[in-house]
Amino acid sequence: MNERKAAYSTDIIFGGVIAVFVVVLFLFGIIIIQNYWSGRKICQSIVSIEQMEYNEKFLEEAKKTKGLLSIDPVIAIPIKLKTEGYTMDTTLLCIDWSKLQKGLIRSSEVPIGNTLVLLLGEDSLAMMVDCNGYAITERKKQEYINQFMNMEWQYSLNIRDMAEDERIAGNGKAEWKNCYIAGILSYPEEYVYMSDGQMEVLKELGSKLPITKILLTVQGERNYEDALKCFEKTN
Repeated sequence: MNERKAAYSTDIIFGGVIAVFVVVLFLFGIIIIQNYWSGRKICQSIVSIEQMEYNEKFLEEAKKTKGLLSIDPVIAIPIKLKTEGYTMDTTLLCIDWSKLQKGLIRSSEVPIGNTLVLLLGEDSLAMMVDCNGYAITERKKQEYINQFMNMEWQYSLNIRDMAEDERIAGNGKAEWKNCYIAGILSYPEEYVYMSDGQMEVLKELGSKLPITKILLTVQGERNYEDALKCFEKTN
């Protein structure tokens, strides 16, 4: 009888060890898979390089970044947008749309020509205020996200700050021009974006605008975090 109990206890212990081993092996497998996909994940963000000069030397140093896929120039332009009694001061980023990882909440087909075409980051709309200076409500913001393609939009550039020639800057009086909104982005959600192929539309700013930001694309989450720390330290 005692032998049977001992054998039974041994089987329970052995079964428990096997169960623990299987669980550990399963968790270890999950960690390996997570690390694998983390190492393959494509990470991207817009990074300020205001304290650095975007030139060949900068690019040569940047190429040493582990996991680097690409670095693309970004021109930041102060801009005002208005529609239906609301205005906002924001930053317009001139960027290669084909390189930008983006999530579209809504989009609309618009003609590409001499009229500026923009993508709005969802969070940028929160900066809108009415004529009395009151911030846009969440309900109104959602209404704009749903109906932007049926609304009339206008923009005004901060000529005084951005123009190369002071004679062009003049008195800095706002000049409003029509623009199209091609879509609302869930990410990146912070700014307003234009295609670098439309720079001709902004010719009044001159041809040599400073590159103060870059679009950084890195493979691997750890590589990406290290790259950001490196740029923050340098900047």
